[in-house]
Amino acid sequence: MNSLEVLKDLAARPGQAADYFWDDLDPAALGAHPGGHPNSVAWLIWHAARETDAQIAPLAGVEQVWTAQGFDRRFDLGDADLGYEDMGLGQDAAAARSVQVPET
Repeated sequence: MNSLEVLKDLAARPGQAADYFWDDLDPAALGAHPGGHPNSVAWLIWHAARETDAQIAPLAGVEQVWTAQGFDRRFDLGDADLGYEDMGLGQDAAAARSVQVPET
């Protein structure tokens, strides 16, 4: 396995892991805070996707999907006020808890 294959494998893992449970997640499950942690299940999925996007885009020489496809504007992340560079690192508990999944 060469270095490019390793990077591709690592970038694909969060999505592959989500495939195991994605169909079982409803807004209540996405909004859950396991063990009372300030980061919800939705926040953790968002964070994993943002981390991958922010790290792979510069290596590929492209704009992050987060902004290129307008997710930064389309996601309603409540009062989190998450900008271009924000991936959730260093957020305080209140900001993390402000990421809510609307009931459908």
